[in-house]
Amino acid sequence: MVVERQSGKGLWGGDLLVFDELISTNQWVLDNIARCKRGDVIRAIRQTGGRGRFRRSWISEPNASLAFSLVIDPGENAETAFFYGVATALAIRSYSVAAGAKNVSVKWPNDVMADGRKFCGILLEQSADNRIVLGVGINVNQTTEALRSAGLETIATSLRISASREFDIQNVLGTVLREMEVRLAHVTPAECPRL
Repeated sequence: MVVERQSGKGLWGGDLLVFDELISTNQWVLDNIARCKRGDVIRAIRQTGGRGRFRRSWISEPNASLAFSLVIDPGENAETAFFYGVATALAIRSYSVAAGAKNVSVKWPNDVMADGRKFCGILLEQSADNRIVLGVGINVNQTTEALRSAGLETIATSLRISASREFDIQNVLGTVLREMEVRLAHVTPAECPRL
């Protein structure tokens, strides 16, 4: 169920649609692509069956994780689709460093790490009408105990763990989207591969 629709609060004048719960933000966009336009951002407060590369699951809990998808229409530049993921990783790295996360790096091409452990994954998929659906999952407020209980403490982390403070999820979303908008505005293969 849509909790709210904020006109013009996505990217490039697109809308932000916030759902209380979705199985997967990317899957919702793929299933409803005819209703979406360039720059629409679909966010799930709780995501129950999100997926990353190699079909790995990405579960997002309220106030702990951030899960959203962005609709991109690459037009004649479809060959640059891969670089949208790279630009997004760089945007999230930039935000994370500014927010106080330690030893942040991009694991080519679509994971963002802190102290060698993953806290952000990015998944690009193509819709039936050849648009790009860019899914982002960010571990924001998970605690060490929560990751330990899930058996992930050696491979995953969160912004909260890395920066030693709690984050406001809505603020993270807004700031990350602004950073993404700047970096995605002029995606070119020559610019994006530089890490």
